[in-house]
Amino acid sequence: MGQSDNIMKCSAKLKYPEVRVEKSNYNYGLILLDDLASPISEVTAVMQYLNHAYTISDGKTGGLMECIAKSEMIHFEILSELIRKLGVTPVYANFCGSCGTYWNASYVYYGYDTKDRIDNDIQGEKAAIAQYKRHIDMIDDKYVKENLERIIKDEECHIALLTEAGK
Repeated sequence: MGQSDNIMKCSAKLKYPEVRVEKSNYNYGLILLDDLASPISEVTAVMQYLNHAYTISDGKTGGLMECIAKSEMIHFEILSELIRKLGVTPVYANFCGSCGTYWNASYVYYGYDTKDRIDNDIQGEKAAIAQYKRHIDMIDDKYVKENLERIIKDEECHIALLTEAGK
């Protein structure tokens, strides 16, 4: 997983653990589909941050949004690989929370102005952290947990960056 120095500006300054699982577990893979492509997911985060990056007129804030989107893409890659290794085909649908609902663009919060978008992005990061913590409690695989805990560190970093940008 190659990371440029630029993306590292929007991520925790920690190495990502190896993407592996203790053993195949279909149910764990289904749980992670929610993190991949539900209303609170990496697909939603990527699409929302990219939309905000391209619609915010302030270049510095827009650049931050694009940087965070790239960090979220790393999470997407990690989750896709974990899901595959757990024995599930990564698809843009969630199974845990919504029983097979495919991802759609209505999950993206488009917002009204820069402050509104930043505030919503912070709330989205907090919701993602809470969901990851619930999933850590549901999954008994030390390697999956390591990866989810590392992703949480990035989400916490995103909150700090967005909070500073919103001042």
